[in-house]
Amino acid sequence: MICAVAGLVALAAGDAIAADASAPDRRREVEVAQLYPNAEFLSEAMGIRVVTRDAPTSSERRFAFADGEKIRIMIDEMPTVASASRVFRRSNPRRYFEAHFGDSRLVTNGAGPLSADGYVQFCGMVHRADCAIWVYWAQYGQYLVQIESVNMKDSVPQLMADLLVQAVDRSVFTAVG
Repeated sequence: MICAVAGLVALAAGDAIAADASAPDRRREVEVAQLYPNAEFLSEAMGIRVVTRDAPTSSERRFAFADGEKIRIMIDEMPTVASASRVFRRSNPRRYFEAHFGDSRLVTNGAGPLSADGYVQFCGMVHRADCAIWVYWAQYGQYLVQIESVNMKDSVPQLMADLLVQAVDRSVFTAVG
């Protein structure tokens, strides 16, 4: 799911995938709210009913599947691409998950290729030998995107996590190029 984009290089364990050197200096300026997919778009893209779980806030959207799996999408705009790159490298959520839930599984194929300048996808928490929390962390120019897909009762199939990442990637790319 990760290393499929040409020019991306994995850093030390726990670090994000390095940004693509051929990435644009800056993406199109849009309101962050325009980058978020809606429930209908996610339902169509993933082939499964997705509903809005909570009222949207300026920094995140929450969705849910009928089976109880929860989705949280957070998008932030940084002042510059350089500042977004620094935050992307230094604030990788994988370190948080490893510190709180033990070893996380880095996914090396699946959803790619994606339009992000740099990204990482991993299983943040293993539950009953499967993944209970999938996390995607990406940079699109000056925008940073984090997706968490959680199901504590069962597990989150990697295929569903991949479809979610692809849908959000398509939504962001459509808005910012």
